[in-house]
Amino acid sequence: MHITTLKAGVPFNRETLWSLLAQVKHWATWDPDIEDVKMTGPFKQGAKGSILFKDGSKQNFCIVKLQPLESLVLSVTYQHGTELLVKWDLSVQDSLTVVEQDVTLSGAVLSKMLVRNHKDQLKNRAAVRMRKMFDVAQGTQPQRQGPLSGRSQPTN
Repeated sequence: MHITTLKAGVPFNRETLWSLLAQVKHWATWDPDIEDVKMTGPFKQGAKGSILFKDGSKQNFCIVKLQPLESLVLSVTYQHGTELLVKWDLSVQDSLTVVEQDVTLSGAVLSKMLVRNHKDQLKNRAAVRMRKMFDVAQGTQPQRQGPLSGRSQPTN
């Protein structure tokens, strides 16, 4: 079940945004729901870890795809046997870094039916994460041009 696709062009270099994605210790700085993240090994494709949320819940994740400076796909356990696939793609167009976040829920049909009422909440949390990431990036790097030129816009 597709949850949302958000896309924005921002005046930060790709390396700054990638460092926020690739260093799990920074995830809590741009995801307001996260308390802590633990990895069982190095940050690479196939690596596994766990996310401790501020509400006390814990979810496991796996890095499904990793292309440095370009793409990161996480599989995160969710409720009733479902999983969230969170995909981040980074590219450069003109003088902007284009960030695209895609969130999809997968699992058995019955399992997805049990959590379908979570779609709006998941969509809103994805937008908050993306906006917060841009705020953190803005504080870590001088802008290339003007104020933040892109806002997260659903494309679904």
